Amino acid sequence: MKKKTKRNKKSELPKRNAVNKKADKRADSGRRVANGKRPHKILSADKNLLIGKIDGTGKNYAFFIPDDESGDLFIPGSRLFGAIEGDTVAVRVISRNVGAGEGEVVKIIASPNTDFVGTVRGGEVVPDIKGMPKSVEIVSSHKYADGEKVYATFTDKGAQPKCVIVEKLGLEGNTDAEVLAAIRSYKIEENFPRQVLREAEKIDDSIDAESRSEREDFTGDVVITIDGAHSKDFDDAVCVKRLPGGGYRLYVHIADVTEYVKEGGAIDKNAFKRGTSVYFADRVIPMLPEKLCNDVCSLVQGKERLVLSCIMDFDAEGNQTSKRLSTGIIRSAARTTYDEIYAFMQGDENMRKKYAFLSDMLSAAEELYHILNKRRLANGSIEFDFTETEISVDEKGDVTDVRAAERNDAHRLIEEFMLAANAAVASTCDKLNIPLVYRTHAAPPAEKTETLAELLKTLGIALPDEPSPADVAEMLAKVPLRYRELVNMATLRSMSKAEYKPTNDGHYGLNFPDYCHFTSPIRRYPDLAVHRMVKKYLSGKGKTLGKYAEWVKEVGKSSSASERRAEEAERKVDDILVAKFMEKKIGEIFPAIISGVTEWGLFARLGNGIEGCIRVEKLPGGIYSYDEKNFSLVCSKNRYRLGDDIVIKVDDVTDMKVNFSPADDVCNNA
Repeated sequence: MKKKTKRNKKSELPKRNAVNKKADKRADSGRRVANGKRPHKILSADKNLLIGKIDGTGKNYAFFIPDDESGDLFIPGSRLFGAIEGDTVAVRVISRNVGAGEGEVVKIIASPNTDFVGTVRGGEVVPDIKGMPKSVEIVSSHKYADGEKVYATFTDKGAQPKCVIVEKLGLEGNTDAEVLAAIRSYKIEENFPRQVLREAEKIDDSIDAESRSEREDFTGDVVITIDGAHSKDFDDAVCVKRLPGGGYRLYVHIADVTEYVKEGGAIDKNAFKRGTSVYFADRVIPMLPEKLCNDVCSLVQGKERLVLSCIMDFDAEGNQTSKRLSTGIIRSAARTTYDEIYAFMQGDENMRKKYAFLSDMLSAAEELYHILNKRRLANGSIEFDFTETEISVDEKGDVTDVRAAERNDAHRLIEEFMLAANAAVASTCDKLNIPLVYRTHAAPPAEKTETLAELLKTLGIALPDEPSPADVAEMLAKVPLRYRELVNMATLRSMSKAEYKPTNDGHYGLNFPDYCHFTSPIRRYPDLAVHRMVKKYLSGKGKTLGKYAEWVKEVGKSSSASERRAEEAERKVDDILVAKFMEKKIGEIFPAIISGVTEWGLFARLGNGIEGCIRVEKLPGGIYSYDEKNFSLVCSKNRYRLGDDIVIKVDDVTDMKVNFSPADDVCNNA
């Protein structure tokens, strides 16, 4: 779930007095403010000195977040002295009013943001992201053309910052240049270090006699992979058998990545740093080298592969009667696609003939899927239903289409089986006290629930003050079809952000008491970490796992940050590609639905999921007033309400944002 993350003020640094003593020691050595306009010695007698981070830099100001949580301080631009967002600084308190205060930077202690992306303007680089100086002087005899996108690094962060150009990305407005700029901005590492590649090349995927003797042999089972038509890494495979007397046995086999990614090795350290694979419409930046994700650890058809398996038994009603974890060996009987399996489920004669040898297994799998899905939803698991966009890019990098992504029962079947395995692994590890990276999801914040409830009131739908997952699921089921996507999106936005944590706090959205990520170790480090703990337990090292408690905590913290960074980068690139696509549609007319209403205008969503804004001054009929209670803009002649149909014209695209105007003169009568 993609939500804006909250600022974390919790400090793991020493208490204020201890920090001040260290700062006093630095001051007594005579060190000055780094690159500041005027020097400030850190005075040992100054009790108003705090250590913390610069956050939320604006046009000519910033906020300071102290480590001791004593309250944020406002820092005017004239008192930043070269500090930028992310810097750890020493700050002197100038004033401390009730609930607010002001300070000045007296020393930059650490400055992690040394690289940045920007656009050349008049011999300077204008940074693309907030929190940076307005412009940075280029230190070079080489002349750069205005409009060039560049990747730069600071040589001086003072009041008159300077930089050198590390990489030229292309001209502003060029699709590839803009995508590269986004990737660089979010510090997404494209290439693997030589040490990682050398380690990967030495990996041998042959299975020796000792490994065979220690693992279960599943090669005689009808095991298959189900993935997208263009997928290259197959890290999960499934098999379903009917049990005598009724019920089912579900095998979820996951590539045994930790067999090859050795703890503390170059690949492992780099994977921890990356945290996740990053998926863009025109490229994938994997977490692991290609030899692993597309070969050795890919459950390709016809090849023996090492797996970590979760085997679960269910009765005819979907009650789980047993579960166990095991290392094993499989041989995939078929590499299938979602579309093929969905066609098989729909009775397509060609697919029935092609996969006749899978008929019994697939029929059992379909039966179990429907049983588990029905049971999960009946238990109050929240299932969202809204349009996601799918972007097609050709070999030249041009966006050829943006359409609504299609999901069918084959997608849902795999998702249901993966959910069952993730929950079973989390439950097992919790009972065995195995240190684990859990996937947790807290209940939504009260203020966001209140905002959602206000919106629902305008549609005649009630929501309790502290809704349970079942309450939310029931509400979503009652939403009229015309408002369904809008309410689903608004509900999603009201949710907390899911996190990776070392504590088993449950998953609100799924309404699961136990949950972790186990099923994608090729593309997510938390899954790899879960595999490592499970395998150590299975190998008889359960009593020594306590030493990994701190490591598991660090994996959760780092992986949550990596996930947020990847999501933001993916969203940024999607915005760029959608904007490029819509530039070709300027002047065209489309049906849409009003997806948002504010005092300054409307948001309208097209059928393919693309959203644009309509400024209030573009609305016909006169002066509009904002009816906040009913989510409407109203004038004497017209009324524009949330959920109304509207016909729009694409006006222009500015700063990667699409702008619309009404294509007809009249909307709904007031």
